[in-house]
Amino acid sequence: MTDKPVIISLIQLTEPMLQFVNLPYAAALLQAFVKKNAPLPERYLFTLPLFERLPFEIALQRLSLSHVAGFSLYVWNAAYTLALAQRLKARQPETLIVVGGPHVPDRAEAFMRQYPWIDVCVNGEGEATFLALLEQFPARDYADLNGISYRAGKQIISKPKQRARNLEQVASAFLSGILEPLLLNHPQNRWLSVWETNRGCPFSCSFCDWGSLTNAKVLRFDLERLEAELRWFGQQKIEVIYCCDANFGIFERDLEIAKLAAAVREEFGYPRLLYTQTAKNATERVFESQEILFKAGMHTGTTLSMQSVSPQALSAIRRENISLKSYQELQSRFRQAGIPTYTDVLVGLPGETVESFKQGVGTLIQQGQHQEMRFYNVYILPNAELADPAYRQEHGIRSVKIPYVPPQSRVQSPPEGILEWQEMVIATNSFSPQDWQKMRIFAWMTHILYFSRALQLPMMLFQQYKVASYAAVLSYFCETDLGPEYPILKSLRQFLSDKSAEILAGGGEYCAGQLPNSPNWVWLESDYFALTQLLYSPRLTPFLAECEQLLHSLYNQAPRKLDSGKLDSGKLDSGELDLSALQEALALSRDLFCSQLPGRQQFSRELHWNLWDVYQGLLRGEPLSLEPGLWLFKGKRESSQTLQFQSVCLQAPHVHQPRQSQGQMQL
Repeated sequence: MTDKPVIISLIQLTEPMLQFVNLPYAAALLQAFVKKNAPLPERYLFTLPLFERLPFEIALQRLSLSHVAGFSLYVWNAAYTLALAQRLKARQPETLIVVGGPHVPDRAEAFMRQYPWIDVCVNGEGEATFLALLEQFPARDYADLNGISYRAGKQIISKPKQRARNLEQVASAFLSGILEPLLLNHPQNRWLSVWETNRGCPFSCSFCDWGSLTNAKVLRFDLERLEAELRWFGQQKIEVIYCCDANFGIFERDLEIAKLAAAVREEFGYPRLLYTQTAKNATERVFESQEILFKAGMHTGTTLSMQSVSPQALSAIRRENISLKSYQELQSRFRQAGIPTYTDVLVGLPGETVESFKQGVGTLIQQGQHQEMRFYNVYILPNAELADPAYRQEHGIRSVKIPYVPPQSRVQSPPEGILEWQEMVIATNSFSPQDWQKMRIFAWMTHILYFSRALQLPMMLFQQYKVASYAAVLSYFCETDLGPEYPILKSLRQFLSDKSAEILAGGGEYCAGQLPNSPNWVWLESDYFALTQLLYSPRLTPFLAECEQLLHSLYNQAPRKLDSGKLDSGKLDSGELDLSALQEALALSRDLFCSQLPGRQQFSRELHWNLWDVYQGLLRGEPLSLEPGLWLFKGKRESSQTLQFQSVCLQAPHVHQPRQSQGQMQL
């Protein structure tokens, strides 16, 4: 050991999130652990953590005094970070280069040979291991250290370490006085921070690096500490908190955490938002905790993740979902409480087929998800089971590397011309690359036609009256032959086909476009890009006309009854769908869809069917029969997710005097 201070620089290049900047949480954790647990903490001098992508020369100047440089690797920063580490090693060979984070493979030998400037890899939890490395410095004899991979001559030696059994030694990144200098140094930033209330996940999904069996036990941070951290967020005006617990709501105390967050929000006005990833098997606590956050104005949408409903896919990824019955009940409760939800679905899981994917999407809609479905490609994380060579061989996994950019981030040249990359599944034993294209296009079209509300109500009526299931309608729009009378639908299909082919060939998954009322070019999801191109162009009216014409075509040729196994016939009206009701439903849907446009947020319409009541009933999971009559309907779009409405029934069966209803609808 030396008596001179050891100068340590920590580099955690955070992901840009729209107008927010991520605090370097992992770097602060490492420094806080050293400060709390080192025998002589004054021996270590930390520079301010580097969290921004800077020109290499500026970054190297900031690291020029470092004896030890610790780099955190994630999918969004690995390429740039490794290139910076290489340049630092070339300029300062004596500096110890340590890398850790989720993007460092546990099987590190090939990784270290690929990047020979790395001295040590920290595998898994890094706080205690990093301190042990510092205590050894400047000696580099790591024979007695576990949880690292290091060089011994020409050999790469990896030494696993058991996971920590408690979190008592892990000092708070927020309460140790470490981040205040950073906040003072960047007063212009609007901050976002990740936050842990626990660590680990009791599940073992193959696509997730939380899900390895080594992390099966969930360890909890002390509740008093969490309350103090929440108050720190409020006092420091941290705007957005991303709770990175794998299953928020899994513990009874999560209700108390939600209440504490709401109380801090009320006292300080911050944090404004609290993102959570909800537990999938604690349905009552999930609802109660999300209701607390919703009433506090901190809610960002409740995740009801399913990923797939295919038994074969779920078996292949070692996942058990909540039952569809529980899923439907949760959807109904959230809808009645006015709390927005969304469902995550993965495109390209082992065991999935084109048909199972389509039917699964249709099933999730049928079981109550009418607000939002988020479709994600399947990416291979270095420490997920999906990356294991034996697993890949068993399931015939084929992949392609595509550029990584955060959605809705600025379109600009990457720093120093270095792109980040991610590995995406494009084929398995159960589907080909061409099948992947079909699933991806189906997912995009589901958003464009159903979740945008362009055809939501008519599709609901097709399902209720057994004209065609959700999956059948969407498949028809994706696959049926289109004549010359459908030029815009044909061009939309061609665009989606070309984009999916581009991704298969290693191109980016997003499109460069502009958000409404913004001069900036940002990276947009392909379906959202297509929607904005339609909404804000002269093609909108003919596009909707083509959609209505194609839906009429399906109505005219489809049998009135489907396979009873695909529809819950016990809850559905067995009569036929009246053509005039369909036409009015299309007109009302057009109003709802176009209410997103400036100057068209308000609309009114005379209805001759109880379409609004039927629509609201279907959203609640309580189907009503269509009835003729006369209704005056007015709608006003309050936000992208909220519609104020007033409906006056003037004439209908069993109605002897005008009846009015009004309220707010979550779109």
